Amino acid sequence: MNYFLQTQSWMNFWANYNKAGHQVYFFEEGFLSCYIQEYPWHFGTKFWYIPKAPVIDSNANLEQITPTQTKEDLNNLYTKIIKQAKIQGAIFVKSDFDDTLTKRLGLFDNRQLANFLEAIPALAEYKIQASTKKIQYLECTYCELGYPNYGLASGS
Repeated sequence: MNYFLQTQSWMNFWANYNKAGHQVYFFEEGFLSCYIQEYPWHFGTKFWYIPKAPVIDSNANLEQITPTQTKEDLNNLYTKIIKQAKIQGAIFVKSDFDDTLTKRLGLFDNRQLANFLEAIPALAEYKIQASTKKIQYLECTYCELGYPNYGLASGS
């Protein structure tokens, strides 16, 4: 069962409540899927937030899903996400991973998760870091896609 932040009913509520400048996107690859929330950010930019995801399809046979398949699906999923995030003008993507997925991968803290993500080909060229900033109430890792040239240091 998905965490409530990864349900259609929550995304409908979230989109209706936030209105201007906020969007919802859905991505899936193999047995993984996620809803993504788009938030307005500084200087007319925006960022994407993936709450409690990617999630494993509830119909998937967990015994048949290998770590190799998980890594392939994550790579392909993030390839799609990053491509679309850049098209939509997002400057970074924050992710709060689903515990079921991270436990299956043997990842138990943000540093392990960041190291794992850095090894995924789709994310290899991007800065991945654990973040102490919270969205809603969750701690996240994030992937910088690039900052506009406003003379600001990365992370400012």
